[in-house]
Amino acid sequence: MEIVILISVLATLGIVAVVGAVVVMFNKLNNKVDRRSYEENIVNLQRELGNVIAEFDNKIDDTNNNIHREMEGNYDALDGRINEAFHFTDSRCDKLHQEFVTKPSK
Repeated sequence: MEIVILISVLATLGIVAVVGAVVVMFNKLNNKVDRRSYEENIVNLQRELGNVIAEFDNKIDDTNNNIHREMEGNYDALDGRINEAFHFTDSRCDKLHQEFVTKPSK
């Protein structure tokens, strides 16, 4: 669970950093660049930002799927252990009951 939170926080910080850098860059270059190259840069950066967001989404989905598979495995193992414990306890109780039934009272 901590991994998902960590990845989410890092993804958010990364996106904020990229957007902040874009804003600062375009504010500085506003008077130095012609309009056409400015718009091309915006389109390229938007495309790159979309790719970064898609990559983070894929990583988060992969992490969620891995955690889900691990948790299912842990639940299955725990269920197996609990069933073993119940069978062991049940067999011990059956043996104890048999001892009470077969022993003559004094």
